[in-house]
Amino acid sequence: MKKINTVGLICLVLVTCGLYLACGCGSQGGTTAETATTSTSTSLTTTTSSTTTTTYNPLSGYQTPDEYFNASGAVAVASAARISGTGVDTLHAWETTTADDLVKFTADGSAESIIHGIGSGYYYSYPTIQVIETGPDGSLYIGLSYYITLNVNGSLESSAFFRIFPDTATVEVVDPDVTSIGSWSTYYSSYQGELPSKPIQFDADGNVYYLCSTGASSNILKKKTPAGVISQIGITNMVINNFLVCPNSFVLFQGSNSDYSAQWLRVITPSNNVSNIYYNSSGSSYGYLRSYYSAAYDGHPYVILVGTNLQTYIADSLRYISGVFKVKLDDTNGEPASLETVLDDNNMYSYSYGTIGEQLIYGYWDYTDGTWHRFFANDASGYIQLPLVVSAEASEASIRSYIRNKYKSTTLDTLDTVTFEGLTSTETPTYDWEKTSMAIAALNAVIGANIQGTTWSDWRAANGFSSGIYFGYAKQLLYNNGWLGAIIDKDGWAASGTMGDAILQVLTSTGQTSLEVFPQDSTRKDVSRARVYDYYVVYSAAAAGYYKLFRLDTNNAAGSPVDLTASKGNLEIYTFNYNSAARTVLANCYEMSTNSKKLYEISIDDAVVSSEVTAEGYSSFVDVVPFISSPEAVTETTTTTTSTTTTTAAETSTTTTTSTITTT
Repeated sequence: MKKINTVGLICLVLVTCGLYLACGCGSQGGTTAETATTSTSTSLTTTTSSTTTTTYNPLSGYQTPDEYFNASGAVAVASAARISGTGVDTLHAWETTTADDLVKFTADGSAESIIHGIGSGYYYSYPTIQVIETGPDGSLYIGLSYYITLNVNGSLESSAFFRIFPDTATVEVVDPDVTSIGSWSTYYSSYQGELPSKPIQFDADGNVYYLCSTGASSNILKKKTPAGVISQIGITNMVINNFLVCPNSFVLFQGSNSDYSAQWLRVITPSNNVSNIYYNSSGSSYGYLRSYYSAAYDGHPYVILVGTNLQTYIADSLRYISGVFKVKLDDTNGEPASLETVLDDNNMYSYSYGTIGEQLIYGYWDYTDGTWHRFFANDASGYIQLPLVVSAEASEASIRSYIRNKYKSTTLDTLDTVTFEGLTSTETPTYDWEKTSMAIAALNAVIGANIQGTTWSDWRAANGFSSGIYFGYAKQLLYNNGWLGAIIDKDGWAASGTMGDAILQVLTSTGQTSLEVFPQDSTRKDVSRARVYDYYVVYSAAAAGYYKLFRLDTNNAAGSPVDLTASKGNLEIYTFNYNSAARTVLANCYEMSTNSKKLYEISIDDAVVSSEVTAEGYSSFVDVVPFISSPEAVTETTTTTTSTTTTTAAETSTTTTTSTITTT
């Protein structure tokens, strides 16, 4: 098969499909009609009459799945958002991420819509395409936002979930009970990539999982085996918002009780054992889960959590966590086995007093029990005691741990030789209120003499972060195969807006904590959208409305961004996607120099625009998946006419039957 330039194919769709897509329904199935002629005679008079009878066909107007979705000859499929009209106003209109068409690209260079009929479903329009996905066997799965009604094996059947087989291009209804695929919190609303985005996923055994609504319930998670057995994960009085199938076939699913009395993230194993990763009831104050990811480090399953005030109960320990954490799962039953802090929002990244000595004197808020804790005791008048007395809720070890957590890296650490109990000032206080400043000075002197390096406060200042970093409220999160990144707004609310956004590495692909800041472009610093493709971060960034598309290497945090659109002038970049088979980025742009809408195909490795087309007819391509289908089927029609004449003394009857047989 010759190599197909995907953008060239998309170009053809954009230029030619506008009128084609509005043509209405395709061909309908044939029917059988009978014509009866009856003659009656007597010896006195002769009367001749002719009557034509057409039997009502309830399937008339309804297409078969094969007629509605014609994917024959496809080598790739894209979901796309159509626009009507031409010209700058239309091309420069608001960009949508809601797809209402499917486009197939063929080996001979042609492209056309897969959808060959409208008006035969629940709505008289194109359905919204929630998701397309290629299954493990190469099948194309299509999930719609509402159901359509089709002629399935001679019966009317409604569904929003379909499967196209690659070898035959035939179409089946995956689950006739599904009235909608996906929900508000899954695919298209997850614009910044925080939550698992696909409402259709697969495991290693070929099972398909799908988040859907049915006539009886909404936001439920179902599973269908290769043998066709359909089951539900969870129960009906759960509202499941999103889910993630892990490489070992564990399934993570996040949601709430139907009365919203609790919110949770759970894991279910292939043997149906269910465990809580976090569980927040209304009485314990709701937390905020920003995102979760599946990882495998050292051959064991992990869940990466990013959020604020999440209640965990792991290894008989109850904690509230805020920031980035790794939860190790038991290899067999999936139960949480351990919790590791990656970066804690409530500690070294939150707003805090200027010096470590001040923080030790004033204490900290503990989200676990919701109270303020102190490292050192006060006297009866409420002032700090001198010499220092370690409080009953602290210890020498906890003080050392707190101090060490304030450092990103150290060149000297002899804290184990220090005893904080009994530490005092070289000066004698005249008034009780002077004890506080003296204690702070004494602590800072001891800390400075026994631990040296770069504190997180120093690191934030050196990298332009005016305040603490809250990963739960990052501008965007990025994840791929164990590697975790984040985009943090460096300017904050009150700043001038000139510092832009920082792209950070948080975890390496092996799960090691490594907080590094990627270099910014010298002029385009405001990141509008980013995705991780293979080991590259691809992002669009702007300066006063002029955009570029850049590439960063996750294996080299010190490497400068590479301009993928270096050969182009002033652009607005609306959306972009990735063709993993061709290793090309598809960028949907408004090209100011030519006053036209363009679709660029860019080699992600070579950073070269390999082709560009004028993108009339579509505002964006939402998703692109490979799909190798059968060649176009050859259709043959055979017509057979049969006449039967019956004569009696009273009447003569002639019946003519015409049968039409269509074969492919």
